[in-house]
Amino acid sequence: MPFEFLNPGSLADEQLQLHLLMTETLSDLFWTTPTPTYRLEIQKLGSSQRVGHINLRIGDAKLLTHYTGNIGYGIDAPHRGHHFAERACRILLPFARMNGLSPIWITCTPDNLASRRTIEKLGAEYIETIEVPVDYPLPEGMLRQKCRYRIH
Repeated sequence: MPFEFLNPGSLADEQLQLHLLMTETLSDLFWTTPTPTYRLEIQKLGSSQRVGHINLRIGDAKLLTHYTGNIGYGIDAPHRGHHFAERACRILLPFARMNGLSPIWITCTPDNLASRRTIEKLGAEYIETIEVPVDYPLPEGMLRQKCRYRIH
């Protein structure tokens, strides 16, 4: 049965809003298990000013639980240092649960201290640091390790 994308409705708090850009089902040589994905832009509330992006990937395949995570985010350089990633994740968590995710996995490289702090502030439980297989595509020079965190 194909995955049915949900309408996220209003995803916002008192500072930020998440604007749905697109939904897609990732499926190719890398995404061997079809992975429904919501791609959202993080914006300042009441404007269309982008501060970053956040993705919600649905599923529990090893690729998600070990390497990419169910939630991935990035804050644009001029907007870093304001806890926007943490706020965006908090806004997104109830919608992730509406999509049947429990637990929710978030990963990052061990050297990404800002992301690790964000994940820990969310109350995620550190599970382990693992080696990333050589067939997992990463940008040149990126650390081939991932810290795995779980949110219940």
